[in-house]
Amino acid sequence: MIQYVDKVYVSYAWGDQTTEDGTKRERIVDLLCTSLNRLGIQIGRDKNNIKPGGSIQAFAAEIARSKRIIAVLS
Repeated sequence: MIQYVDKVYVSYAWGDQTTEDGTKRERIVDLLCTSLNRLGIQIGRDKNNIKPGGSIQAFAAEIARSKRIIAVLS
């Protein structure tokens, strides 16, 4: 049985798709987020949630208030 989860935030080093490791990391996180979305879990991902000119500090504050964070270490 799947228990309701408000929102899960994913934190990882992104923006490095020019290297093999960066490309692999991006694919893994994309797969993780897609799988969680299919389960009905909303994802908070700075890459998708912060618009140009948006505040990284506001997003960081949102993450700090969250109950669940997935940190992808590389």
